[in-house]
Amino acid sequence: MQELFNLVGQYRQVYEMLTDPEIDEEVVNDTLEALMGEIEVHAAGFVPVLERIDMEIEACKKHK
Repeated sequence: MQELFNLVGQYRQVYEMLTDPEIDEEVVNDTLEALMGEIEVHAAGFVPVLERIDMEIEACKKHK
């Protein structure tokens, strides 16, 4: 989970790069693309967890 929070911080840094006229646009685009790839990898890891939680919720509803 900590890594996901770190990625959010890195995303903020990229946003700050966008406002710096001295930084090349290609550098910003490459950095953003790499960061989005990392976010997708971590987000994909949450899918099974969320599916499991949904299954447990449904199971609890059936037992009421």
